Amino acid sequence: MKKLVLVVTAVLAVAGAALFITVNFISGPALAAKAGECVTVSNQADDDRADVTNAGCETALYKVGTVVTDANGKCPASLSDYAEVVAKSGGGRLCLVPNLLEGGCYRPVEDTEGWGRSACTDPEAVRVTKIIPGMGDTAGCPETEEGIAYPEPAVTYCLKPVQG
Repeated sequence: MKKLVLVVTAVLAVAGAALFITVNFISGPALAAKAGECVTVSNQADDDRADVTNAGCETALYKVGTVVTDANGKCPASLSDYAEVVAKSGGGRLCLVPNLLEGGCYRPVEDTEGWGRSACTDPEAVRVTKIIPGMGDTAGCPETEEGIAYPEPAVTYCLKPVQG
């Protein structure tokens, strides 16, 4: 009976140690968000650390383009700048793209790298005329329009000022 108790205790100890190592060292901390999810960002500090919360895509300023698991890593080089944050809870660097809808009007949001919805009568607004998924450059936009492009996920937004 003592031998059985020792064997069971040893098996449980090994299993517990394996689980601890897997959760804390191999899989690492849970990330705050995954690629493709819509998020809000608040309380961003000078070191890029911020509170990141999953949000509905109808209100969120950002969509996660890609996640760099090393908080000190860099987002992919692109024609347009990603908004970059390191989630205070979850680690990893989030490379954020604007959450824009085709036909919608937007303007830059003060003190952020995001775009907020705007009235199409706002003289500083732009209209998203076309979204080209799978294309990471602005070649698909008409010559009369500006484009912003991201390689991950490969997406291009074609923009036209509402005034002018």
